[in-house]
Amino acid sequence: SLEQPHAARPEEQEAGFEKPIFTQLLTGPSELWEGQHAHFEARVVPVGDASMKYEWYVNGVELKLGSRFRTTNDFGFVTLDINSVVSEDSGVYMCKAINKAGEAVSSTMMKIKSKSSIAGEPLLPEAWEKIQLKEAAMNRVPDMFVDTTPQQAPVFTTHLESHDKLQEGQHVYLEAQVEPRADPNLRIEWFKNGMAITTGARIRSTFDFGLVTLSINGLRADDSAIYTCKAINNHGEAVSTATLKIEGSHWLLGDTMHPASVQRISDLEAPRAAYKGTPEPQFESPVFVTHLNNVECKEGANVHFECNVEPSKDPTMQIEWFVNGKPLPTGSRFKTTYDFGFVSLDITGAYAEDSGIYTCKATNNKGSASTSGSLRCTSTTTMYLDTQHPMGKAGLEAVQDTEAALANRYKRQDSKPEGDYPAPKWTVELQSEFRLNEAESLHLEGQVEPKDDPNLKIEWYFNGKVLQHGSRFKMTNDFGFVTLDLTEVYERDQGTYTCKAYNYSGEAFTSSTVYCVTKESLIERTQHPKGTEGLEKIQNLEESLRRQEAAQIEAEGGHAPRFTSEFVAVANVEGEIAHFDATLIPTGDQTMVIEWFYNGKTLEASHRVRTVYAFGMVVLEILGTKIEDSGTYSCRATNKWGTAEISVHLECVDKSAGQKPRFTTQIQNLEGLKDGQSAHFECTLVPVNDPDLKVEWFHNGKPLRHSNRIKPVSDFGYVLLDIAYVQSHDSGEYVCKASNKYGEDTTRATLKCFGKGGVYLE
Repeated sequence: SLEQPHAARPEEQEAGFEKPIFTQLLTGPSELWEGQHAHFEARVVPVGDASMKYEWYVNGVELKLGSRFRTTNDFGFVTLDINSVVSEDSGVYMCKAINKAGEAVSSTMMKIKSKSSIAGEPLLPEAWEKIQLKEAAMNRVPDMFVDTTPQQAPVFTTHLESHDKLQEGQHVYLEAQVEPRADPNLRIEWFKNGMAITTGARIRSTFDFGLVTLSINGLRADDSAIYTCKAINNHGEAVSTATLKIEGSHWLLGDTMHPASVQRISDLEAPRAAYKGTPEPQFESPVFVTHLNNVECKEGANVHFECNVEPSKDPTMQIEWFVNGKPLPTGSRFKTTYDFGFVSLDITGAYAEDSGIYTCKATNNKGSASTSGSLRCTSTTTMYLDTQHPMGKAGLEAVQDTEAALANRYKRQDSKPEGDYPAPKWTVELQSEFRLNEAESLHLEGQVEPKDDPNLKIEWYFNGKVLQHGSRFKMTNDFGFVTLDLTEVYERDQGTYTCKAYNYSGEAFTSSTVYCVTKESLIERTQHPKGTEGLEKIQNLEESLRRQEAAQIEAEGGHAPRFTSEFVAVANVEGEIAHFDATLIPTGDQTMVIEWFYNGKTLEASHRVRTVYAFGMVVLEILGTKIEDSGTYSCRATNKWGTAEISVHLECVDKSAGQKPRFTTQIQNLEGLKDGQSAHFECTLVPVNDPDLKVEWFHNGKPLRHSNRIKPVSDFGYVLLDIAYVQSHDSGEYVCKASNKYGEDTTRATLKCFGKGGVYLE
């Protein structure tokens, strides 16, 4: 019977409400100065009528609301506030309450005294009395609410209480009870020293079923007076009076505002007795009870990582976040939380660039632990390249044909379509060699075909590097006629200038070597009348006069070249940069000659090949490696004392053929761990985006079993292994094996863990 569906409830009929009645007539200021604030209020029943609406009128015309007028209606409490009243606001204000059963109105009069001219006579006194009588008739209580007891003059059953010792700034609340409470003709008036009270934001009055109240907020010295409440009906009137005395305070407060609180404050400020607390607890090194979760999401989604760490009550625990080995960037999108061992990371609106390995590291004064999780965010389409036409590609082609026909209506047709052009060919090559004096100008020119190819491009290189533009260089290319002009050639400008022409079909090169003879400022040649022959005779004569020992020292003054480091062989993917470097001594030998060889032949100069020899370092770089670059590269260093040579092998792998795995960094040994601590292995691996790449972990030669204590992560070229609560049987050799269809590679490390020992007392 409990599982049976409940019977449908009968629809409740809409409750019927009586016509509106003003339980508290509209009250407000009767007289104000220009620029003051006016506040009107009233109470209306029934309270819960959803169809009830209120309208405001001034002098019989509907009130136009604006920035100075503000009306509210809250559970039958209706108010009207007017800011900075002006003389035109004077008049009779009427509030009309309307529902489905009828309507009721209540009015009051407000007079604004202008600061320039004060009008003392009343405004329409006869009309005001007629309005009050008419409102009383409309607000007559229905027979069901009328008290059947004989009507009587008002009587105060409880009177207002006087207050003699009030402080400036306090609040006071006056209340009294009046009978008969159900008399619809009963109205309440308040007077201060015989003058009608103007209600407002500081002074409020209410009358609700016989309860009469007056509240004054923020008392001032001029509020000291005799307050009179007058209840009036058709049978008579009653009066209740109370006196308020407010003691003015000095402009500088020297005494306490709360005498009773002085002793409490003194007790709180008194020095406490020395607290002999328990010694500060000792905590163990951090351990992650649960590891970070892996997340896969689409771009724009929110990402949530969480894990738990012990000890949770350690006040010295610090939590750090890393992404791909770097500190987590700060920003409004990243929100981290750490609360009693619960650690979380929230990322709002993830992007594809946020993908990676996220690591949480916990550290205290005993040690540290870390756990990792991966985020893979799939980007959504931000630019739609496909047609959105309802008929698909066919509809798009029809629209394009129509647009092309309209665009070409007044266009002269091309004489012939653009044809296919062959690879460039230099019909006139650059002059092979130039020998210029310093400050002379250089002019290189050549001709290349096909000259009509609009896609033909020209590039200039100087010693294998792209020629930097400058004010001294001027390059032109006009219908296959290519020139390069250089003004004022200097010694630094000598070298090999290569011009490359390329289009969609291929490329072609032509080169020219420029030598610059500098103007000597220091004459180093002999000035002997017989030239070199006379100089040699003098040198031979000087050498014969030297001692035998000096000649032997001179013969032993130099050293043969020697390479102190070797090239490292690399396996590059097609299109990457191959870099080799080694160190050579002696470093300051000016007679050293460096030569490069490829497969035993002299290495040809090219804009893709860069060679450097400086400060004892020899470097070879090959930009954009190709399959045909594979082979043996040799560097030979020669001086007058000897020769040294080293070689290295480059293997360039076809990008389409794939690459076998290779660990670029290795996992490290972990020793001295205690039971209950955490272990963390990490390394990096290439290739990164191989879908066939498989990563496996082995412990002492056996596949590593997965559990909630052990979490491996492999993504974006990072390979991680986290072990929580290590135990003595976790000790041994750990091997990480990466394999794909092209080969495999391994990295290994040793973990040593020993038990805590001791005696367990708990």
